[in-house]
Amino acid sequence: IVYRRGVRRREDARRLEEALASERALAQSRDDFIADLSHELRTPLTGIYGFALALGDSPSLSDDDREYAMHIISEAAELNRMVDDLITTGRIAAGTLAMSTEALRLEPVVAEVAAVFAMRGIPVVVRVPDVIVRADRMGLRQLVLNLVSNAVRHGGDEISVEAVMRKGVESMRVIDNGPGVPADIEPYLFKRYLHGDGRALLSGSVGLGTAVAAAYTDSFGGTIEYLRHNDRTIFEVCLPAVISDTAPALV
Repeated sequence: IVYRRGVRRREDARRLEEALASERALAQSRDDFIADLSHELRTPLTGIYGFALALGDSPSLSDDDREYAMHIISEAAELNRMVDDLITTGRIAAGTLAMSTEALRLEPVVAEVAAVFAMRGIPVVVRVPDVIVRADRMGLRQLVLNLVSNAVRHGGDEISVEAVMRKGVESMRVIDNGPGVPADIEPYLFKRYLHGDGRALLSGSVGLGTAVAAAYTDSFGGTIEYLRHNDRTIFEVCLPAVISDTAPALV
């Protein structure tokens, strides 16, 4: 009896190890496929976006044609952002996401993102003081871009990016007047892909935008939090500021 129990335990352990190895191989295969597909998609999407921008600037377009061009620009820009998120997620999973942090002025990065959405006919109000944070330039841009895109897709029509300095920490808030995140989704808000019962986090989303924003925030040594205040949806990112005494504070 003791011998048989020992054999059964070893057999169960072997089967468990084989199942785990199979699961790891499947996960790696999935990540490799997503990474390869993302890189393949990036080139044609960049071409579509660039040509649409050139078309939108043409003075010979009719009003209707210009509107169509703006729709192409808007959707191509959003697809580019999703592809960047997929590539970033793959690098995070593989531990190959390289961060080259430097002292960066926050306001120009936010203004650049706001200009992208203004080009798509989506106004974003920017109220950011002239402060310096330590971050990776492309990572910080993608962080802001993802949070604003999240507000555009799932929030209200009034969107702003504000910031205030508190005790050497730069608190940047992306705010919209939307209904907010359902209570059952909140625990999974910064998780990637599938959430809770296996469904997508939000309709029209692959479930990566807030997860990638959280990953970048963490890599910069900051924190990110979801809040509801005065019927406003707020994503607050706190980053250590390089300077604090001379920077103006937002009232």
